[in-house]
Amino acid sequence: MAKIKAGDDKDRRLVEVIYHEFMLAELAFHRFLKAAEDKRLQGSTYERKLAVYNSYAEMVCRLYEFYMAAFKRDQGSTELSWEIADLMLTEEAQKYFDNTKERILRGIHLPEDNDVSYYDYKVPIEFGKHMRDIRNNHHHSDYRRVSGSRPSLKAFFDGYHMSLVGLLRQGGYWSRGNLGDRRLTHVDEFEI
Repeated sequence: MAKIKAGDDKDRRLVEVIYHEFMLAELAFHRFLKAAEDKRLQGSTYERKLAVYNSYAEMVCRLYEFYMAAFKRDQGSTELSWEIADLMLTEEAQKYFDNTKERILRGIHLPEDNDVSYYDYKVPIEFGKHMRDIRNNHHHSDYRRVSGSRPSLKAFFDGYHMSLVGLLRQGGYWSRGNLGDRRLTHVDEFEI
């Protein structure tokens, strides 16, 4: 197990990876919204369904990877057990709802806020595990993607979309909507 110390070379590189993963998650989310809107407005074709499916799956996977890297950095280690990670994902998503509700009750409203009752939401305890299942389904060529032994992407969307959006918003401080403002060395070097 390698240690990560704040400010060292490994930490600086991990921060770049964390930022990049969040950027990719946000981009996938925007592609998902656009693909869903196109499907709704222009009609459902298989190509449009595939675009909605793929962009949502990518958002789940990228957001999962973002949080795994962030958790490792917070813990100062390159290793993290999946049992702990599952719980941490659920807790991190719940923080968004709890903190936003508390902020609104203190009288601090942001333009994107919903009614305070929206934030009474309780993230299901199995959210983190099922997010990992979806990530595994879409990052590995494995029969379980379609076997029914793991939740389908549709079942995940139906059961956890609100939790996932909370998790995305909770991590939003990594970009604040300024995609591309930060330079990524591994992206800059890919000049073809």
